[in-house]
This record gives sequence, structure tokens and C-alpha cells, in this order.
Amino acid sequence: LGFTAYFSFATFLFNPLEGSYGPDVATLVPRDVDVFVARADLIDDFDSELVLRRADELAAGPWGSFASEPAFASLRTQYDAVREQVKQQLAQLPMSAHPLSIFGGSDLALAGWFDKPAPGSVEWAVYGRGNWLAKFAFAALEHPTWFGLDKQGFTTSSDGEVIELQGGTLEFPLYFSRVRDVLVVSNGR
Repeated sequence: LGFTAYFSFATFLFNPLEGSYGPDVATLVPRDVDVFVARADLIDDFDSELVLRRADELAAGPWGSFASEPAFASLRTQYDAVREQVKQQLAQLPMSAHPLSIFGGSDLALAGWFDKPAPGSVEWAVYGRGNWLAKFAFAALEHPTWFGLDKQGFTTSSDGEVIELQGGTLEFPLYFSRVRDVLVVSNGR
């Protein structure tokens, strides 16, 4: 019974005994990117509400004048909206978890290519280490009818390596891939 349960779980979702991706997340980023930033141990920089722990210190320093700019206010409004969405979605889970413990808390990288045929002429990809819950969410994308994504208007297609998610509340398709415990989310294939 245990073998059958393990085999079924590993076949339809993910192998719970697979190891983590050994090298740094940055090794997955292609060499031809126009911009690349990465951060390790990001979870230490944010509290449980995804507020930067050093925000007051930064506001008192040379970055404080930037906080009064209209562009910063717009960025802050967008960030607060994303934080609220994440908070609402996490409240629906049967357990509580810090969002960065699920995805990107230990390693997170952002790569970008300018002048690409992507929304806004910028193609971006976010690479982050995830825990078992992130792997489970990735598996849910492979089987949208199992988890009710289709009822929310989302559709997925897969070529075996990349999953394309579109519909629902998305303005443009998102592409997902996974290399062991590293999940990649992008607006371009």
C-alpha cells in the first residue's frame, strides 16, 4: 500500500524524495540576459507581512528622498496590492506559512531581456527555490481540473518541460518550469 501511494504521488505530482538543485540558482540563468539580480536568504529581510525589516532605516538614509517621488508612491501602491493578494491566497491554505518559505526565501533571482516580443517589450524570469508546497502548486498547474483552476477560468498547456498558464485574471500568459526544487516563472517561453 505504501509503495502504491508513493508511486502514485511521484507519478502524478512530484517525487517527494528527490534532492534539491545543488548549484546556485544563478547557474540556471542564461548568459545572454540584459539584467540580472539575485539574493540569498531573502526571508531574513522581510517580516511575516512581507514588509522590509529595514524600511525605516532606509527611509531615514539617502533613499528617503526617493520615497517622496510619485513613481515610488505608484510602486508602493502596486506592492501593497500584491501583498494583499498573497495574504488572501495564503489564508485559504489549510496551514500558515511565511510566503518566502514557500518560494524564493532561500534563493531568488530575477533575469530580464529588453526589446523582446513580450508584454512591455521586456521578458523576465524569476528563479526561486521552493519547498514541497511550491512543488505541489507546480503539480497543480499540470492538472488544472484536479484543483479547480479550470473553474476559475485558467487554462494550461504543456510541452513536457514548460507549462503555459493563461486566462482567469491574467493579462498575459505566464510560463512555469521546475528543476528539482527551483521553480521558474516567466512571461516568455
